[in-house]
Amino acid sequence: MKTYSVRPGLTLDRFKPTDIPELVKHLQAKEIYDSTLLIPSPYKREHAEDWIEMNEKWESQGILPHFAVRDKDGMVIGAAGFHNLKVGSSHTGELGYWLTKPLWGQGIMTAVVGKMVEIGFSELSLARITANIFENNTGSERVLIKNGFYLEGVLRKYYLKEGSFISSKLYACVS
Repeated sequence: MKTYSVRPGLTLDRFKPTDIPELVKHLQAKEIYDSTLLIPSPYKREHAEDWIEMNEKWESQGILPHFAVRDKDGMVIGAAGFHNLKVGSSHTGELGYWLTKPLWGQGIMTAVVGKMVEIGFSELSLARITANIFENNTGSERVLIKNGFYLEGVLRKYYLKEGSFISSKLYACVS
């Protein structure tokens, strides 16, 4: 997996075992849990270990693993990736991402999603990139719109989390 420069002081790279403490620290934020489907709460060391192992397994199977978003010091501050994207055979990819809460609102994820779109269209030859976001996730909605995504529809009661249905907004960007 190659390292990508997003902008000065911001890169996309593979996850490493040394990232475990940062993952555990960042993913304690309730706001991240509330805006994602698959991140457990409380987030524990074993979750981070499993995540890194899963990314290694995906890469060995030709599935593009998720990227660690790294700051100027090489510390993990977030993640971005395409869910279950089989390199060379997928024409569409579903994008997912998160960023540590103290850095929200600084344009970081807007830049990261822009780079992911570039990678998806230019290097992976995708024709379509989608993102499903919880209906009330206005921050992600702004990030997607700034990167050329359009709302394709609202999927009512699409997700089930903690016994409650959550509607989703489906955004897409096409090449």
